[in-house]
Amino acid sequence: MTKYGTKTNIFIYLKNLYKPLQMNNAVKFLQTNSEKYMNSNMPNIKAENIRFNHWLKDLSNKNIRDLKIKDVSEGVNIILKTEKYISQTKPQKFEQQGTDFHNVKFDPERIGKPYSEIDVVYDYDFKRLAYVESTLSGIDRKRVLKYLFYLLSRNAKNNNEIYMNVFKFLSKASFHNPVLQPMYPDTTMVADPLVLLELGEMRCGQVARIAVDMFQANGFDARLVQAGGHVLAEVFFDNDWHYFDADIFGGTSVAKIDGTIPSVIKLSKQPFIIDSLLSYIEANAYTDRLTNINLPYPSYYYFSIKAYSQASNVSSYFKKLASDEEELNKYYGWNYGQTILDNDRILYDMNPYYKPLSVKFKNIDQIDEEGKKIYIVEWYPSYDGDSDLLGYRVLISDRSRGWAFESFYGDKGLEKYRSHPDGYDPSMYEKMYEIPYANIATIITKKTSVEISIEKNISYFVRIMPFDKHGEEVGIPYYFRSNELKLTN
Repeated sequence: MTKYGTKTNIFIYLKNLYKPLQMNNAVKFLQTNSEKYMNSNMPNIKAENIRFNHWLKDLSNKNIRDLKIKDVSEGVNIILKTEKYISQTKPQKFEQQGTDFHNVKFDPERIGKPYSEIDVVYDYDFKRLAYVESTLSGIDRKRVLKYLFYLLSRNAKNNNEIYMNVFKFLSKASFHNPVLQPMYPDTTMVADPLVLLELGEMRCGQVARIAVDMFQANGFDARLVQAGGHVLAEVFFDNDWHYFDADIFGGTSVAKIDGTIPSVIKLSKQPFIIDSLLSYIEANAYTDRLTNINLPYPSYYYFSIKAYSQASNVSSYFKKLASDEEELNKYYGWNYGQTILDNDRILYDMNPYYKPLSVKFKNIDQIDEEGKKIYIVEWYPSYDGDSDLLGYRVLISDRSRGWAFESFYGDKGLEKYRSHPDGYDPSMYEKMYEIPYANIATIITKKTSVEISIEKNISYFVRIMPFDKHGEEVGIPYYFRSNELKLTN
């Protein structure tokens, strides 16, 4: 930081220059010293402040004799506000917010409407949106995106590691709220990357836009991919395109073909690879349960002709073409671009395969028998939209899986068996993507009940996981799981 690297010192300098004939010296001072000041926060990075450059351009059109100290101080504020924001910005801040599903600020009814009256496309918390926009006024978006990317990529050894670091960041920072999505009162979509990150909730197209903006700000080519009722991104590096979907998928759930992350076109030649990945895990955790709905495996949205037809979508890409100045508008330049048809993506005339949903507990009985305690655990059948349910895996371990739903999904009186009565907290997020732990036993059954025998002074942790034919064929590592029970003798 230069000796003028504080707001007070810069204003003192400008005040001393406040004579009409010396005002041009103040402008030159800012031009000369702003880059030195900004580089104090991001060493070894070329990151201009676009808003400041735009301000300088406007200032150059004014008569120097007509300038006031407030005219030049505006440039100081543009620099300092961005640098202050950067100094307080860490990826963990956005990740914490995006994984805090049950924070009251994400409660859809906060907008003053009951669930039944909320328009899941156009309704939003416009008051909170306006507040976030006001706090970010004057902050240079591209400079912040460069800084975030720097923090995420500085220890990466190659482009694949950079990709995965950004993927894991965005999958955490973006909470897919199924009831509300950031929209303006005029029904246009919020696309400003910083506004979205500060809000913490977004839908697929918004997550994809942030990914494109982050990679483009740092020299990568990137674009949106229009699928059937779904939007993802692609990033170009190492001489090829690589699909990027941090909305449906999370953790480290990225498909690979021949050891590399493929393009959407390459994926379309093996459409069921993405069905083997962990999908909708966040949505399952947020809603505590997904009941009596048809939740397709991702291949349907990606490659089914019916999905494209139902959503009135065509197989295409969208290339953002906004200039630096055009990115200063409220849409961050997303109203400037070109749609490119994709004639090479293979689409299939296929019906969706549906994922079996979490089970609801029905009853738990206990029988004492010669020092042992036998638990009889019953549950209601899992709902599976395509009726290819094969059965249930009962996972039994001597320690907890480390995460919990916010509420209990079972009949009244069974809550006392919850392993985590306090519910979910953000520190549990990564545990949701870990392979289920079952060191005591894995019982496979087609029935909706199981008997578990427990020796004296022992506790078992129990989860029920339905599985289906399609999931087994594609090799999915695990499915939606029930609440975790703690059964004790």
